[in-house]
Amino acid sequence: MKNKIKIIENTPLKEYISEEHYSEVKILNLKTGEHLRYYEDPIEFIYFILNGIIQVKSTTIHGKELNYAFVESFSGLGLYNLLFNKTERSDFVAITDNTVVLSVPKKFANELLKNDKFRIFILELLAIEVYRVTKYLSTLHLNGVENYLCYVLSTYKNNEIEFKNIKVFSEMLGISRRSLFRAIKNLEESKVIKKVGNKLILLEKKELI
Repeated sequence: MKNKIKIIENTPLKEYISEEHYSEVKILNLKTGEHLRYYEDPIEFIYFILNGIIQVKSTTIHGKELNYAFVESFSGLGLYNLLFNKTERSDFVAITDNTVVLSVPKKFANELLKNDKFRIFILELLAIEVYRVTKYLSTLHLNGVENYLCYVLSTYKNNEIEFKNIKVFSEMLGISRRSLFRAIKNLEESKVIKKVGNKLILLEKKELI
């Protein structure tokens, strides 16, 4: 319980969840590939990412995976469903080890929504995520893979990201492995990024669009 209190009090949620209700929430620890939710499951919990990255994806009837977004700290999952009670037909999958998630029962989250400040907080998180996804897509399609990769790195802590393997990373970015290999090679040669094992580090922000 002490660890849970410490974790919650280091998040924005401390403003909305009183200590007497800490027992309502759970701290989940996930490894790469573990699911928080399968698309056919009803949404019974709202999730807040404290560490790591969660992939939001779906699979078509033809077996093709569609990536919708990558959610990291401090972002939420199930927020659209919470506010508008609309079905989200997507999987929530951890793509980094040591992913830590705070799980809030939807019933309790609905009670929190009676607080206008909490409702605004949820809307702000959704707005930030919409902006982030829109920026990703516009950067990729209007400015090319190299600028897109640099932009993605610039949004992560310390301007770096560590990935399990190139296949997972290319799926995460929504680009082909061939395009990703070429972009990494060109940016390394230009000394814009540095690759150390499975970690990419952005060195020169001035090269961004």
